[in-house]
Amino acid sequence: MPIYIFKHQEAEKFFTYLTSIGEKRPKHSAYVYSKTVDNFLEWCEKRKIDYKNLTEMDLEDYYDSLRTQLNYSDRTLANKAFAIQLFLSKIRPFGMQRLELPKPRYVIQKIPYLNFDMIKKIISGSVPLSVAYDLALRVGEVPLLRLSKTNFDTGIIEVQRLKQKRVKRTFLMKLSPEVLEMLKNYIHGDRDRDLNRYYNREWTKLTKSLRTIDNLSGTNIVSQNRVMTEKTEILKSMKELRENLNDILLPFTVFQLQAEFKSRCQSLGLEGYTFHALRHSRITNKALEMLKEKGVIDLISLKEFAGHNTSKTTEIYIHLAEEIFSGK
Repeated sequence: MPIYIFKHQEAEKFFTYLTSIGEKRPKHSAYVYSKTVDNFLEWCEKRKIDYKNLTEMDLEDYYDSLRTQLNYSDRTLANKAFAIQLFLSKIRPFGMQRLELPKPRYVIQKIPYLNFDMIKKIISGSVPLSVAYDLALRVGEVPLLRLSKTNFDTGIIEVQRLKQKRVKRTFLMKLSPEVLEMLKNYIHGDRDRDLNRYYNREWTKLTKSLRTIDNLSGTNIVSQNRVMTEKTEILKSMKELRENLNDILLPFTVFQLQAEFKSRCQSLGLEGYTFHALRHSRITNKALEMLKEKGVIDLISLKEFAGHNTSKTTEIYIHLAEEIFSGK
């Protein structure tokens, strides 16, 4: 649990708003948004621009500097712009003029799909990647799987979907026989070793964070309210780690999962794919299976399998599957 520190008080206030007062976003997301604002305010200072009197041209200049100097993609620019827009709309100084500020747009051109043969090569021998693909999991959903919520006789497992309007939603899903067998062997084999490594790594992170927050106590770097809040959360995380360790089904961090996927892709000469490609590919391949077996895709079943909020999202995968199936 890292301690997030910002150069500007406005960014600190924005972080507090995002994590507690306003939107209650996850801390890492709040940090990314707040750090974006912190960097933006620093850019304003260097150019002697008062952000309270910001103009549309100023924002265009800032986006252009990110695009040309840091080679940011349209997708990254859109994310940065969203953070700045949210900051200026929520942490707005009294009397500041309300502007419709420019925002770069990012449009997804195509779902990053990998065919089943390539997927088999990527996930071969990896229990966490195999489980993630089998259940079409987002990377942050893998560490949430629990041993006590897994039935090794039926293969039914409880999955917590994260991207559900920021509320965890629980689904019961079924592991394929092949992946279930892999998981059984892992539970009786390497899991204890991985649990010990996971515990040591996470405990070290928490104790380091605790020392950092203790050192910040009594300084003006962060507010004392935040010092107390951070310390309480760290101690709570330590307690939960001790109590819940043995119930973690796959003891791997998000970073470890992403790194393993990236390494395997690179060994196969694949570039530009993220962990999320496993989910995209699984949903698409599920739709293809329906086409091959029944000649039609069951929209409701596919939507439930993917855990989508709306059928419009599911339809994107259906269109891709139909294109692949027809050979376009």
